[in-house]
Amino acid sequence: MRPLTLAAVALTLILVTGCVRTYRIDVQQGNVVSKAQLDQVQTGMTRAEVKFLLGSPLVADPFHSERWDYYFSFKSGETKETEQRHLTLIFEDDRLVEMKRDLDGAPAAETPQAETDSEEPGFLTRTWQKLWRPREDPSD
Repeated sequence: MRPLTLAAVALTLILVTGCVRTYRIDVQQGNVVSKAQLDQVQTGMTRAEVKFLLGSPLVADPFHSERWDYYFSFKSGETKETEQRHLTLIFEDDRLVEMKRDLDGAPAAETPQAETDSEEPGFLTRTWQKLWRPREDPSD
């Protein structure tokens, strides 16, 4: 290949890759506790019953064995918005006596999920549609 042709191809590739939108993943960390699960937890339940409903706590503090903490964090890759929840359960004599919820004691709504369908097609899809769009028949 000639150096000029090689340079033109390299420049074209650099320009095209700059137009492509990058994908950022959603980051979900911690215990996913839905409202339905949380509604089933009641004071007076044993540790085993709570663990069956909610799973193991994210933080089991060795200095406070009567306290279980459930944390949840969701960061959207597209909007970069972060949602955080915190649930603290206090036990006495192996029975649940108190539940402390995040944000004014109100349980969060349903667990956020990543959007699977994007309403806007990507760069390559739009280009493909423009190049290979079926031609309309003028006789119609």
